[in-house]
Amino acid sequence: MKNKIGLVIIIVVAVAVFLGIYHLYTSLSSEFAPTNIALNDNKQESGNNLSENTEDTKKEYSADNFVVVDANGNKVELWDCIGKPLIVNFWASWCGPCKSEMPHFEKAYAENPDVAFMMINIDEIKTNGEKYVESQGFTFPVYYDTTGEAAEKYGIMYIPMTFLIDKNGELVGHVDGSMSKEDLDKCISLVKGEEELIIQ
Repeated sequence: MKNKIGLVIIIVVAVAVFLGIYHLYTSLSSEFAPTNIALNDNKQESGNNLSENTEDTKKEYSADNFVVVDANGNKVELWDCIGKPLIVNFWASWCGPCKSEMPHFEKAYAENPDVAFMMINIDEIKTNGEKYVESQGFTFPVYYDTTGEAAEKYGIMYIPMTFLIDKNGELVGHVDGSMSKEDLDKCISLVKGEEELIIQ
């Protein structure tokens, strides 16, 4: 009998320790995640980054294109969203650091109608991402990378990752890790061309 009680105590303690470590990891990942904005040094001169496709008159841009789907299963290309500054964020419903920055994106989306947002969910099961978005009441545009094409094109090895694309379709920079509201505001100013970021 004592052995069984001892075993139960060990299991309870192990579960408590695991939950404590998980909670600490999530908190620290959010607080100390890298927030350095990496600029694209290969940015071309304005006006040189667009070319016309004579077959279907569709413009081509220097930022890599990909196809994702919306909640209704309609295909959407990244290039379709170019025309104003664009923020592309890769996230998943199981990612703690991703969740920590989502409210900042929701606020930024509401406050910046002159900026386009593509929140790309990479959950293996699309409904997991949909349920999370619905439960939080987010209104920003969410797309689903059901084929993995978008993540592959942009070399997503971990999340969250955010890419900054200007109104001309030029990739101007990216951020690895979750962001604070101040970080995101800086990214939005940068992609709008309102400020130059000085690399230390």
